[in-house]
Amino acid sequence: MNIKTIDRGYDDFIKRLTNRPRAVTVGVHAQEGAAAKEGDDGGITVAEVAAIHEFGLGSVPQRSWLRDFVDENADKLRKMLAASMREAAAGKLTHEEAMNRFGLAVVGMIKKRIVAGIEPELKPATKAAKERITGGPKDTPLILYGQLLSSIVHRLRESRT
Repeated sequence: MNIKTIDRGYDDFIKRLTNRPRAVTVGVHAQEGAAAKEGDDGGITVAEVAAIHEFGLGSVPQRSWLRDFVDENADKLRKMLAASMREAAAGKLTHEEAMNRFGLAVVGMIKKRIVAGIEPELKPATKAAKERITGGPKDTPLILYGQLLSSIVHRLRESRT
């Protein structure tokens, strides 16, 4: 008895689903933060500045630019990620391309949120100090030189599972 197997894409489909050893992370990653310095503040890294604002420290109030964003957009992010993975499963994109598109979209959304302004507002003394430094009004929290904003990126990494 001869058995003939006809593969109509099943093997390729399984390969696309199982050959996905990457995850995406979004934020200020330590390697960027370690290399960049924020202003004349004694050598604090951008990653440290990001963490200080995210959680608050001393007289710096919490301005969650990442956790609050994720909490506010959890359903939307799940749907975006699911759509990206469907495209990868259908073979329209590689898994890496799908994850990169998702990461870039999330980075853009976070940056847009920061530019729109994150509560609480700056204190009058902070606004005045920013104006002296830049020569013009700077009312937006988390933005002075743009280093924090430009350090928010996505990275693909090996999955831990």
